[in-house]
Amino acid sequence: MLSKRRCPYTGVVNFYSEEDPFMAVGSVVKDSESGFFWRYYTEPYARGGLASDIGSAERAVLAAGSKAEHAAQCCTVSH
Repeated sequence: MLSKRRCPYTGVVNFYSEEDPFMAVGSVVKDSESGFFWRYYTEPYARGGLASDIGSAERAVLAAGSKAEHAAQCCTVSH
């Protein structure tokens, strides 16, 4: 599960994981002409894209985080 915080000065929305609530794992940034750039930073699932509105961009970051979390849970081997 990711939480988000918006910087009141820059408007950047950063996303944080429960494991490290101080290190951003994703972000959404407004571009004055193109729309909203979104990024998910965690390797090997790093990805990014462009969305026309902030809601779509935030959903894309959350979806990338969900896929990464699901893959991590499925691929963990217990001995």
